[in-house]
Amino acid sequence: MKSRLTIASLLMALALCACQDQDAQMVLKTLNEDPRLVSREVHVKKVRFGEKRREGEPRPYEADILNKDGKVVGKAEGRRVENFGTVRPRIQWTDPALADKSLDPPEQNINTRMKQRIMEADANGDGRVTFEEAAAADSHLMKPAFDYFDRNGDGAVSAEDDTYEGPNRNRRLWRGNRREGGGSGNRGGQPE
Repeated sequence: MKSRLTIASLLMALALCACQDQDAQMVLKTLNEDPRLVSREVHVKKVRFGEKRREGEPRPYEADILNKDGKVVGKAEGRRVENFGTVRPRIQWTDPALADKSLDPPEQNINTRMKQRIMEADANGDGRVTFEEAAAADSHLMKPAFDYFDRNGDGAVSAEDDTYEGPNRNRRLWRGNRREGGGSGNRGGQPE
């Protein structure tokens, strides 16, 4: 009888995990890979979502941060933007030992993080990531972001792009095709 209850409770737990929506799974993954949590050896097991005010707005969430013993040591709050990603969460530590900012790993700029994410998509291991590989690995990767890092315009992101010194048409695409110095016309100053 005891083993039947254990099996039934296990099946119920698995069913509940399977029912979590895709946003919850994405947020859990993002939080548990957050360097601020990884460096402190803590984790998140469950995400609670708030209600969106209007369609298309980010979905607020909160989650308890647990230590190895399952004790709550902090709280993460953030927003999940559908079909895009998770905004970096705000973390509040309830355990003073974990609140020390020196435990945080050094920040990486957005270009470094995005390039690392693109390079993780190198399916064939050749050191080059084509747009097809990147799109297959992350369907939310936008073409302008890929083009931004493909500085030499060869259709692949690679180490060669870091040392490329030539013209870069792709950076203009990312910035909205702005020209150096802008165009002519009244900018609200004195009339000509």
